[in-house]
Parts: sequence; structure tokens; C-alpha cells
Amino acid sequence: MNLSETLGSEGKALREKLEPMIKSFPCGASVLPVSLASGEALIREGDACERVYLLLSGRVSVIISRPRLSSYTVTEFRPFEFFGEYELLAGKNQYLAEVRAVSPCRLLSFSAGTYLQWMKSDPEFFSERVRSIVGALLDQAVNERTRHFLDAPGRVMQVLLRAYEACRDPQESVRLTVTRAEIAERTGCSVRTVNRVIRSLAQAKLLDVTHGKIRLDAAQRQALLREFDLRLQ
Repeated sequence: MNLSETLGSEGKALREKLEPMIKSFPCGASVLPVSLASGEALIREGDACERVYLLLSGRVSVIISRPRLSSYTVTEFRPFEFFGEYELLAGKNQYLAEVRAVSPCRLLSFSAGTYLQWMKSDPEFFSERVRSIVGALLDQAVNERTRHFLDAPGRVMQVLLRAYEACRDPQESVRLTVTRAEIAERTGCSVRTVNRVIRSLAQAKLLDVTHGKIRLDAAQRQALLREFDLRLQ
């Protein structure tokens, strides 16, 4: 299917959102729609680097494996972000990390050749992708540097604060959707360590745990942020 055919069944709002991004997409190039269930892997570390993806809905995480240690989540992608392009632009033959759905996802997939043709034919698209990629790499470098100086409780706090910011309603207590296993992946800690930290934070009234679910309100978020800032000093 080409891009027009693929997007023909999509809603008007989505098409209008995509239009500025895809206006110079190579005419007639094949596009494949992809759907993922939560927890399903799209790319596995070591797979051949043959396709680039554009996320339409949902969230995916990028996970690297570490010998004899737990896996570690490097970053997450949200709607209208590209992924699979880093390895391609670096001339790698294989993907260097796993990409897994954090929630149900829909994506567009196109060949590496189509993506490179798109980059070469549109200087504006090329410049936008370079800015986006460099910005993402800088953010990852800052996160890694911060993580290097944080102990396990500090890393868990950082993940909880980001999860709150991603879904919060400032008027109410929020149930964080991030799981203990996901926190472990994002922090490089074991699930046992994550559970211990969460129990400690709950005892300090910095969060609530109800039936195993973590809840955080605005006041707790402020207190947790103050505690986190102390660990950065």
C-alpha cells in the first residue's frame, strides 16, 4: 500500500496532524501499517536494520540488555516520533536495542531505502530529523549523567516524578501506570530493590500504595521532588 491508501481510513484529525510531516514522502513508496499489543516487541536487539517506523498512537520503550544485569530502558517514544533511524544513519546493519510497546500502538513502517530517499529529497525534512535526533541524544546523555550520580532511591524517584508529569491531573491524586518491572528497567535496579524503595517512600508518606498500585497527589509530588533535589546536591 502507498501512503495515501494507508491513511485513507484514518480520521481527519490524524491526517491533518501528519500532513506537514509527510508532504514530501516519496511518491508511490510502500507503507505498511503495524499494530502492537501492550508488551509486544516490534524490534529485537540484533535484528537486521531494514525499516524505519513512525508512531501514530501509543507509547514504545527502547530497551538495552546488559550481560548478567537487568535490562535498562533508554528512552520512550510517543506519537508522531520516528524510530529505527539511529542505526540506519550510523551505517549499522543491526538494531542495537529492543523496541517494545508500553501501551497498544499503531505505527507506519517503511523501508530503510524509502527513508533515505526521503531525507535526500527534502532538505527541510533532513534538517528537522537532524535536530530531533541530536536533541534526543543530548537528552539521553543528560539523563545518563544524572543517573550516574544517583543512588537507587534517587533513580526510582526520578521515574515516579516523570510518570506523574506524563499523566497528572493537578486537581486529583493520580494512579501511576508505570509498573514495578518498568521502573526496574528504567533505573537499572532489580524489582526487589524497586519494591524496597517504594515501601520506604510510602512509609515516609511521599506516595500511597493501594492494592499494589502507586498513587501520587500534587502535595506528595512536591515533597518527593524536594527529596529528589536533595539527592542531586
